[in-house]
Amino acid sequence: VALIRGQLVRWISAMAYDAYIFADTDDVMSNERVEVCGSYLKEYPIVVNDIAPFASEDRMPLSGYWGDRLRDRHTFNRNGLLGYNVVGLGNAAVRRAVLHDIVIPNDLIAVDWFLFFHWMDECEAVFTRAGKVFYRQHDANMIGARQVTPERLRHIARVKSQHYRALVCDFPFLGERLERHEDLIKKFTTDAGYVARASEYLKAKQINYFWWEETEYIHE
Repeated sequence: VALIRGQLVRWISAMAYDAYIFADTDDVMSNERVEVCGSYLKEYPIVVNDIAPFASEDRMPLSGYWGDRLRDRHTFNRNGLLGYNVVGLGNAAVRRAVLHDIVIPNDLIAVDWFLFFHWMDECEAVFTRAGKVFYRQHDANMIGARQVTPERLRHIARVKSQHYRALVCDFPFLGERLERHEDLIKKFTTDAGYVARASEYLKAKQINYFWWEETEYIHE
């Protein structure tokens, strides 16, 4: 995945287009997404569309997943991506000037989070509830409060630890977050009761979590 993402960035950076609208091949764009992104890109360098998870194209959701947590036209910079992610190559559009080549570790899992954390170093993004991306659900990307399990919580902690480790050389202030998630991994591995209680607590909150957000609610 990391190698393919890197090839994509180099490929499109060599093209002469002013902007790019990204989409994952297994997702579905709402009919108005291209128009919405094109309009917002006149004002903002990065546009982030809400997602609407679905499992069957016979039952497409009417509302977005994060619209109750982020207001329409909410703007944010890299600081808005410290503990979680809301922007990826499936629900974003960018101006050409945003793109620059970044060395991506080959084994990195949260590649989009890594890319946009770098790209948003000097610019901000806008979130819009319009132009939704219908986000296909499968075992590799299941999201939502009901999907918090001990196994998934361990996975999230490992992914975030790897993410912060990949960034800490360029962004030393992430060292504290790296240390915290390495400690969480140890506790999740050695204390089955603790991780089980944490997952039940997170499920009970019934939050539409952002990508990789769940550990932000775990406190000693």
